[in-house]
Amino acid sequence: MITQIRGKDASFDFSDIKPGKYAIAVIHDENHNGELDKNFFGIPKEGYGFSSDAKVTMSAPSFSDAEFHYDGGDLQMTIYLNY
Repeated sequence: MITQIRGKDASFDFSDIKPGKYAIAVIHDENHNGELDKNFFGIPKEGYGFSSDAKVTMSAPSFSDAEFHYDGGDLQMTIYLNY
């Protein structure tokens, strides 16, 4: 799913989502090539972030590190990007 950044913020509304456990990964595809660009060592050159403020070590966090429970109601979440 794609959304536009306005200033330093972006938002996205999901609809028709069933209650359950979820995790979200976000990238800032600065050059619009449809992928997260990485350097020679595999380190991301563009912004990235995960739900539940899951931390990256040597690879992306596990689903369980980024998961959150959605009960079917309104949910607002902030995901901070790492650059």
